Amino acid sequence: MKILFVSSYSLLYGANRSLLTIVCFLRDNGYQVKVFIPRHGEYEKALKENNIDYEVVSMFNQFLYYKPIKKYLILPFLIFWNVVMFPFYLLKIKKYNPDLIYSNAASECLGGLAAKCLGKKHLWHLREFMDRDYNARFYLGNKIRKKYINWSDGAIFVSKAVADAMLLGDDLNDNQKVIYNGVDIPPIELKETDLTKIHPNLGVVGVLSDGKGQKRAVELLPQIVKTFPHAQLHIFGDRENAYKQMLVELAKKEGVFEHVVFHGFQKDLNVIYNNMDILLMFSKSEGFGRVTIEAMNYGVPVIGFNNAGTSEIVKDGETGFLFNTDEQFMDSLKALMKDNASFNQVKREAYNVVREDFTVKQYCENVLSFVQVLLFNK
Repeated sequence: MKILFVSSYSLLYGANRSLLTIVCFLRDNGYQVKVFIPRHGEYEKALKENNIDYEVVSMFNQFLYYKPIKKYLILPFLIFWNVVMFPFYLLKIKKYNPDLIYSNAASECLGGLAAKCLGKKHLWHLREFMDRDYNARFYLGNKIRKKYINWSDGAIFVSKAVADAMLLGDDLNDNQKVIYNGVDIPPIELKETDLTKIHPNLGVVGVLSDGKGQKRAVELLPQIVKTFPHAQLHIFGDRENAYKQMLVELAKKEGVFEHVVFHGFQKDLNVIYNNMDILLMFSKSEGFGRVTIEAMNYGVPVIGFNNAGTSEIVKDGETGFLFNTDEQFMDSLKALMKDNASFNQVKREAYNVVREDFTVKQYCENVLSFVQVLLFNK
């Protein structure tokens, strides 16, 4: 059986990393797989390294979404490009002749349309909110988006929160399912932390954008330093841009610039999580939170905003802490740093729950079972 995976971008961020895991697993379980990516990039390198068949197909996969900002004045030209190139796009798919077209991420809107045109089955893996994450709006409104999702033969949602938002509160039908992402479980030895020997090092991981909450972390840093004078904030995220410059200026304005370390993009998880004692998950609309379970897997406690996917992963006071206000955040940080017993109990519970509920094996087997239902009605 052949499966064609369609990605809407070519960078090695969370959605594509999760997709790569699924592609490799299905290939290793006897499926013939191929990936369409819109341009050359880091993801292409990862596909090559894993000997995955792929093709660069220059299409504007997010054509049903728009952002109300000036740079999207080019949107009509991108849509015109899609209209002109769509017949050639269909020919490429027809030549491969997949049994299933698998759209990765909510922004990938082209695969479903192509599937309907060619009479192929379509699976949509919805990993984000779009509007809350990227201020991206569905052209025809959320009610039509729900119908578009239901138009697919199947849909996977990365969390109950994403499912609820995309389906406008409706229950999932028989061809829709919530499947949490999983992470690789390397042989990491969980070591006890001695609070007298750490700063602490606080970390934020993700694309440098307002949605990931780096700005809020910098704004809270003066309060943090007042309580923990040697605290450091480690920011892991890509590229030089206006948002990073704003963070630099804000840190200087708040008088905490010497407490902030910008690491840039880093794909080595050992480097990321060995540089922090606590992960700050400040995104208010995290569809799932791959970073959250990665940190827990490395024995790094998480303090996260009490919303969306984060609140489905973290059990407040047991496997981490959840907060709604700045005051609650500081209370959570103080509770976590209260003594060695409290800190190590939380990290131990977090470490164990990832191994019970969020492994790659569970994730991939759940997706495989769902794919088999779509293809064979098993």
